[in-house]
Parts: sequence; C-alpha cells; structure tokens
Amino acid sequence: IEQIKTEPTVKPTKISEFFINTYDNQDITEEFLQDTGVQLVILSYKPLYHGIETKISIVEDSIFAFDTIKLPNRKNEIVKRFTEIRKTEVKEEKLQWDADYLDDFLNVIKPFTDLAVKEGIKIKVITAGLDAGKAKDLSVASGIEAEYFTADDILLKTVMRSNPGIMLWKNGVILQKWHYKKLPEWDQVKQQFLR
Repeated sequence: IEQIKTEPTVKPTKISEFFINTYDNQDITEEFLQDTGVQLVILSYKPLYHGIETKISIVEDSIFAFDTIKLPNRKNEIVKRFTEIRKTEVKEEKLQWDADYLDDFLNVIKPFTDLAVKEGIKIKVITAGLDAGKAKDLSVASGIEAEYFTADDILLKTVMRSNPGIMLWKNGVILQKWHYKKLPEWDQVKQQFLR
C-alpha cells in the first residue's frame, strides 16, 4: 500500500487551535464564534496577582435533635430540641491583585464596558491561568460583571499582545482590537462600528 500525503491547503497556525472553555471545561468555541450580536471581549493572557491571602474564620452552627413522642389516642408529636453549638473553621482565599493591573480594569476598561452595557452590548472576559474562584475574585475586584471564560495563554497572546486587551466582535468576526492604553472614547467606537 502506498500512501500519498499532501500539504493542507490552509496551513495550520496557533490560531487554528482557537478554543474557549467555561471553567467547568465545557467547550463553547462554536457558540462564541456563531454569536450574531455585538460583544466586547476582554482578553488577559496573564492575570497579575502577587499571592493568595488566606483568611480563616470560625462559623458557629446550631445542632438540633428531633424526637417523636407517641401519645396515647393522639397523633405522634415531633419535638425539636437544641443539643449543641458546633464550631467549624472556614478558609477563604482572596487574591492580592497587582495594583497596576487592577487599576487598568477599574479606571480604563470598566468605564468603557459600562457605556457598552448601556447600549445592550454583551461583555465577555477570557483569561488564562485562573480557575472559577479566581475569575469570580477578578470580577468582584474589577467591578466588571460579565461572562468569564478560559483559554490557552499562548493562544490569547497570539490573538492580542496587550494584557489586558479589548476586542470588539460582531457576527463572530473581530472588528477591532485595542491595547488598554489606546482605548478610544466610546462615542467614537459607536459611531465607527455600531451604526
């Protein structure tokens, strides 16, 4: 048997491996690319934080016991009685975000996305290296309420070098990419791309 292999018509590149996942590892790439609406996508291939602060707190739980009392010629009665207070240690981890990185979100990206949300535009954040808990922490710290997803850091760096960077998508196509330091005024974006 002779097997003849030819070169593919379109050479594979890193962007050929474009994939986006939810934090519970569901591939949503096709849904993302087939979205016919307008969306602002914030990419961060390297979320910057210094460490994790662990806070331990004691939570008190009241423990009750339930007894059934059988009474003659009547229905059984259920009695609830207090037995003890149980103390449980709860660990809470909070990221210590890099001040400059968080400042970019709070003072540059958030005001821009707030104006987009008022126009009905969806906001999505794609990061690398974060789990669901850390992504939620970024959402709280930055004040950006959006759908958060994960992707490969090299892929994200291939798509955009800015960390973080902002992209405007429509019908699954990137209309424009901006470095966070060169983000235009929202009115300019609206007039140029969203008529």
